[in-house]
Amino acid sequence: MQFTYSPRSFGFIGILILSNIFGTAQSGQPLPYALSPVYLQYLEDLESQVYELLKNTDANTLFGKGEDAKLKQNVVVRYLGEYEKSVNRTSTTETKYHHEKDFVSSNPILAFQMINRYVKYIKNDALKSVTNVLIGKDILPTEKEVEDAMEALLRLQYIYDFDAHQIANGMLDGTTTSAKLSIRECFELGKFAQDSAYFTLALQWYDVALQKLKTNDESTRAEAAASGLKEHFILNAMRATIDEHNDDYEESIVDGDMYSFSTRIYNTNYSDIAHLTLRKRLMKELAGQVFPDEDPRFIQAVEANMMALCLGHNLQTEKEKAKLKCWLDTKRHPFWTINPLKIEQLHEEPSIIQLYDIFNDKWAEYLKMLSYEDLERAPDIPEATPRTAAYAWFEDDDIPDAPISKMVEFVTGLNVVGSAAAEALQVAAYAFGGHVEPHFDSVPKGPEDPVENPKGDRVTTFLVYLNEVEKGGLTAFPLLGIYIKPVKNSAVLWYTNMKNGDVDERTIHAACPVIAGQKWSKHFIFTVINRN
Repeated sequence: MQFTYSPRSFGFIGILILSNIFGTAQSGQPLPYALSPVYLQYLEDLESQVYELLKNTDANTLFGKGEDAKLKQNVVVRYLGEYEKSVNRTSTTETKYHHEKDFVSSNPILAFQMINRYVKYIKNDALKSVTNVLIGKDILPTEKEVEDAMEALLRLQYIYDFDAHQIANGMLDGTTTSAKLSIRECFELGKFAQDSAYFTLALQWYDVALQKLKTNDESTRAEAAASGLKEHFILNAMRATIDEHNDDYEESIVDGDMYSFSTRIYNTNYSDIAHLTLRKRLMKELAGQVFPDEDPRFIQAVEANMMALCLGHNLQTEKEKAKLKCWLDTKRHPFWTINPLKIEQLHEEPSIIQLYDIFNDKWAEYLKMLSYEDLERAPDIPEATPRTAAYAWFEDDDIPDAPISKMVEFVTGLNVVGSAAAEALQVAAYAFGGHVEPHFDSVPKGPEDPVENPKGDRVTTFLVYLNEVEKGGLTAFPLLGIYIKPVKNSAVLWYTNMKNGDVDERTIHAACPVIAGQKWSKHFIFTVINRN
């Protein structure tokens, strides 16, 4: 979210606006703290104010005197130390931002630590009397948001095969920050992974915590003492993880669970067993392969292909690539006569094309701004595709200053303006780790699911990218072997159904997790209208 206020001049109006945005949840859903880039940016700006207040105000003024005041002052000292260490902000006099906007909220490691600090310190009873001046209690992160952040960080590690030791040292996909995860944070990531049956990831994080604990320098010794962790405690957690893995081993192998090892394990030294992860084996054997859906390897191959595509590996053959082309189109509609439509063919059959510069920056920013107040967590229903993003829904009439239907009609030739041919427009905002699992945009129908959509069957998807993504966030088609890079103001068009009305299962696709920055997109899905 591109706030226009400065961190130091938030003011009453800013508080009022953000209270309206975040004070209530749509449809009774939890507020999307760790999933929404808008909210993460809000937390980052707000924490800067909290930091400046605690840093620049005399402790006696804040807490008075006495033993209770000393305890509160100690909490403040620990908070300031963790904040400064995380964001590399150490000056005692300079109060301006020393880094670019969204520095914290756009980085998974820094954002995870920020959410942790809110729960650990800013909501701490010792600081409530101070922070309540700035913050309404109903809009602060909870333990649920810490878990969301851990899940997102582990998802990045799993999909992109990041090394836990590098993440713990502030390195992520070639980018290094000042932030380093503490022994306690590494252990908690391991425990969360263990509880989630992410066995390979759990052992990695326990190993990192153990190695940090063994580091013999003054700062690490002090950190180890503060964490309360002992070597035997971490080793016991690793042995418990190994026992749980081995108990579930046969079922995990049958299911192709890539969070498992390819054999039973008995060694707590992770470096000796890292090469045995089932993920490494299946990626080597299945990436680039396509099997019939009745083949037991089908789902595993889809997952392997998705991960390969998210890593930026195009799986098309050279023969398939040679058939692709780019062109300028003036024939789709008279609108394009003077300013030809720029089209790139990404896949021949089924046809998938990307159209460039069909919208402008002003339109994209307006649409994002309009979505801020309505963003909510995706509905948590059993049949829904697993996804981690914040969503807003609009009808075309809701956005008179940024109508999309007319432009879609110019591009596709479909008559959608003023008709019931389009479903509600969906804007999706992804923060770090934000993703969507493989899915179809059209819903398969069969004897077991005879209920029809009263509006008709979904037939076409028009996906608009509203921003450039710093890292990650590709759209992957695992059965077609292609990925699509989000390009601001471009759109991707494909048909979700075949001519006989059946779902074109080749168009199964996924949104790869965002590594850094944020991703904004807009879905526009057409239906064939039932006339019965």
